[in-house]
Amino acid sequence: MTDLLQEGWFGWMLAGFAFGAAVGLLRERDALLTTLQRLVMVVFSVLAPVLAAALVLFLASLPFTGLGGLWESDIPATPLLLIAGAGAVLLANAVIGNGKSERAPSSVLQWSAMALIMTVLPLAIIAALSIGQRIGQYGWTPERIWGVIAVAVAVLYGAAGWWAVYKARREFDDPLRPLQTRLAIGLCGLALFLALPILDFGAISADSQMARFAAGRTPANEFDWRAMAFEFGPAGRRKLRDIARGGPPDQRLLATAALASKNRYDVETEVQVAASAANLNSRLRILPEGSALPAGLGKSIAATRYCRVGPCVVTLVDDRRAVIAGPVIKDDTVESAVLQRNDKGVWSQDIHSRFIAKPPFRPDLATAPVEVRTVERRQLYIDGKPVGAAFE
Repeated sequence: MTDLLQEGWFGWMLAGFAFGAAVGLLRERDALLTTLQRLVMVVFSVLAPVLAAALVLFLASLPFTGLGGLWESDIPATPLLLIAGAGAVLLANAVIGNGKSERAPSSVLQWSAMALIMTVLPLAIIAALSIGQRIGQYGWTPERIWGVIAVAVAVLYGAAGWWAVYKARREFDDPLRPLQTRLAIGLCGLALFLALPILDFGAISADSQMARFAAGRTPANEFDWRAMAFEFGPAGRRKLRDIARGGPPDQRLLATAALASKNRYDVETEVQVAASAANLNSRLRILPEGSALPAGLGKSIAATRYCRVGPCVVTLVDDRRAVIAGPVIKDDTVESAVLQRNDKGVWSQDIHSRFIAKPPFRPDLATAPVEVRTVERRQLYIDGKPVGAAFE
């Protein structure tokens, strides 16, 4: 049995059997499904006044608070607004049901449903402004293209709701139901069209990002190399190969590093290492003065974070050890670490040797005196072995 569970085909077969059994069981319990559906709709309809009040208050406060707080929030505005609009449509339909016989009799619930339906369009318009701002700032990506499609669908649903309210006032649900049916059919047709290999969202996004990059609107250190290499499909990698072949020298290094990455999670590290290596000569100070870096040490230094944001200094202690120092965050405290060479001649950072100066220490590493001193210490030893840390 254990061997069978490790086979992929067996898991799919077991899942299919369980799903078929569940469907068969539920078909024998139609009354139970109907009861559960009614229970869910009752719960949703009870929540309608709560969401309606929250959305109405939110929209009413915007003339006084503006949209700045929404744009500056840590939560993405567009998905939040679309989720709120979808929730409004869902709860409103729970109140109005599939016909007059299923409409909630409570006037509070009916007014809540009307309020929810009328909030969808303003929410969709604000979402359109939000995603339009993001596209203007950062260009197109597949996620933003899908966002535009979702916003367009929300606008259509919101416009249908306003038209239904205008047409029938409190009886808005009568004209709204057939409108929503047509919109659902149209949405299925749109989904079918988007599933066809006609539109390549990756190619559209790659062209947009490259146009911004070529125009200088996106600096090389802010360019999304990972998306170009792994998220925009073949079109993104073609653009990277074009840069690697004919771009400026610094861009060629970054594009080559992105293309050489084995997966999307390694791209950022590889690009940062390549950028650090390209700028290393202008940032790195080598001590003793006039010394040359041993083979492989420069690559190891570039792989650390100490030379990425400003000047750094490396002190060659002996043939197998060096100490690198620099800020890992711009204008922050200087940190240091020991780099060691193994028996194969490969240099790497000693993971236990990261040292942070306390209190905050920000010397000019380009000119400050640097030396290696022998430091005496006092520490407790028992039976010839150190116990605890040094106390003097």
